[in-house]
Amino acid sequence: MTRLIAVIFAFALAAVDGTNPVQKVITLLSGLEAKIKRDGAAEEKAHAAYMAWCKDGGKEKEFEIRTAKSEIEDLTATITKAESDTLALNSKIDDLAQDISTSEADLKGA
Repeated sequence: MTRLIAVIFAFALAAVDGTNPVQKVITLLSGLEAKIKRDGAAEEKAHAAYMAWCKDGGKEKEFEIRTAKSEIEDLTATITKAESDTLALNSKIDDLAQDISTSEADLKGA
């Protein structure tokens, strides 16, 4: 019986207010639908920006990798040439040291 009185009281209040509970639910659902659509649009925009950032970042990393590989090849060639030059110059140093020794010996003998 108490429930019946509460329900009647609720309907009476709704009648005074001018809206019934079903209309309130529909209004709330409409508001929720609009909020979900706004949130979805914002999320879609954020996702698009993130995907653009990923795409741009990927391209930048690809370029950096290609550049680094090129630098590795150049530096490897430079190291190889430097090693070759070092061997040649060490050989020349040995030859010159031998020439100096020979010249000093000839000088002492003269």
